Amino acid sequence: MQPVGVIPAASVGGGGGGTGDGADGRGEGEGVGAELVGAFVLRDGKLTWHPALDVNAIIATVGKVLIAGIVAFAVTRRGKRRD
Repeated sequence: MQPVGVIPAASVGGGGGGTGDGADGRGEGEGVGAELVGAFVLRDGKLTWHPALDVNAIIATVGKVLIAGIVAFAVTRRGKRRD
């Protein structure tokens, strides 16, 4: 069995700067964030891409769709009662 190489890939961003109410009238701020987006896997001389699964994003999307469906159902039912 040949060894397997795994190279993680991330989306990285950052920013900073600004002014504020420091003792001399200035302030500073910085922020950095990173999110795993997947990994490259090298096995048997072949390089393949394996995307990361963002379960939180999937749950949020499914939740929004369910809520929209429930609201649409309630609105159509309410419209039928008034007739």
